[in-house]
Amino acid sequence: MFRKLGTGQEFIEELGTVEKLAFKSALVLNSVNPRLRNPTILVFASDHGISKPLASFIRDEQHTEVNLQSFLQGTLPVNGFSKSSDISIKVVDVGVDHSFEGTLDYWLHHGSKVIDRKQAFGTRNFQEFPAITTAELHSCMQVGMEMVDKERKTGCNVIGFGELARGAKFSAWCTAAALLDKPITELLPEEPEELTLYLDKALKTHPKSHDVYTILSLYGGYELGALVAAILRAAQHRMLVLIDGLVIATAALAASKLSPSILDYCIFTYRSNDPIHGEILNELKVDSLLEVNSFSGMGAGVAYTYPLLKNAMTLFVPKK
Repeated sequence: MFRKLGTGQEFIEELGTVEKLAFKSALVLNSVNPRLRNPTILVFASDHGISKPLASFIRDEQHTEVNLQSFLQGTLPVNGFSKSSDISIKVVDVGVDHSFEGTLDYWLHHGSKVIDRKQAFGTRNFQEFPAITTAELHSCMQVGMEMVDKERKTGCNVIGFGELARGAKFSAWCTAAALLDKPITELLPEEPEELTLYLDKALKTHPKSHDVYTILSLYGGYELGALVAAILRAAQHRMLVLIDGLVIATAALAASKLSPSILDYCIFTYRSNDPIHGEILNELKVDSLLEVNSFSGMGAGVAYTYPLLKNAMTLFVPKK
């Protein structure tokens, strides 16, 4: 399915950060004079049923529909980052627990900034039921592939991913814990005991599995399924894949379990202080461009670090 990039990867590991970034890009794009074309961030938006019983742990977090409206009005940090970085950003609604049809901003940008591929109004609480069905997982994975195919047809060769999903952190934590086969209470030593015990109980509700698709159905969300497929598809198209924070790194971890070669195409934009995010990057044996506490979501880390990639590419500008 994927073409492994080969010995060039070993050479790249010996380089400095900027040179490594530039030469990895050249290797992925298969050019001695690579050019970044039509850079795009795809943000997959959804909601998680697990967020309702754990609402007290995310009380300071805006609801997904509120953040999406703010994005449409251009008031989020990612709006400014993407504009200054000259990178387009689109949101794909795969499961937001809200109907936007009555809002003017939605219709003004419908199909350009917000793409409707809603599978349902949020997932189920995975402490009681699998978050999504197998059929729903394959459906949202199809959406992820479709969205990447659409961008590829525009000539896009560098794509970043983000998420907008209330409760996505809990879903990503449990998905990552299952994929890493490690107790979540050990992975989150500084989180409130009430929270980690709830998530541990949720993990123990379902039979233990090492199958990626089963794990994604049990604990993932519509956005996570779409992201896994989107990363796989982007690598298949030989695109540079820019990975944002915890949720996107979790998707990359799942995608790498299905096809390890995808990591040759991925650039991890930052490492946050989230312990599971760090554990994922350590498991994948990858470096990040930045180490920061966190970004504001929706691919903001991708938009912020994209200029680093653009500047690295100047190493290939022919000397006069």
